[in-house]
Amino acid sequence: NKYIIMKILFYLSIAILFNSCSYFNSESTLELIPYISKDKYGYFNLEGKIVINPQFSNASIFNEGIALVKTSGEDGKWGYIDKTGKIIINAEYKEATIFNEGIAWVVKENGSPTAIDDDGKTLFSLNDAESVKLYSEKLAAFSIPDSSDVKWGFVDKSGKRVINPQFSDVRSFSDGKCAVKNKEGKWGYIDTEGKMIINYQFDGATDFIDGKS
Repeated sequence: NKYIIMKILFYLSIAILFNSCSYFNSESTLELIPYISKDKYGYFNLEGKIVINPQFSNASIFNEGIALVKTSGEDGKWGYIDKTGKIIINAEYKEATIFNEGIAWVVKENGSPTAIDDDGKTLFSLNDAESVKLYSEKLAAFSIPDSSDVKWGFVDKSGKRVINPQFSDVRSFSDGKCAVKNKEGKWGYIDTEGKMIINYQFDGATDFIDGKS
């Protein structure tokens, strides 16, 4: 199978930390910072005090009061902790994302991308999805295999496919708009209903922030 099984990398959270705050819930604040000591991750606060001792093989930043961590060992799994270091969602996933807008994506062994809430409750699965992105403005992008390429669409928080897969690539919704790319490699923008509001014409595109892109 030439299609890569859906991969969700926690490193996205690190990229978000250094490159953009627009993905974060407006109530999120940076309080604990992951660090590594002897190949194990822990957390210290802004005063430099260790709050959670090094014990994880990988760890994300906290968002919405929850962090994504991976247990140690060759068969380490992903789970979630609170700011005291307590496991609040068991480490049982081979892949997972941070929480955003109250939802995270997880994948169990031989499973499909599954949305969970912050209690670990399963909301729905996307059985034919190859990749997914974080929720932004109540919509999350997902891709499905399509001949020699993939097509991207969007689901709402109930799992309803509100915008059918049709784009070669997408960014995330911001200011009610999302950059999308057609098969010719040009970018334009759609609204939350999938209507094209800025025609395909750009070689590249960024997210709208405060009415500007």
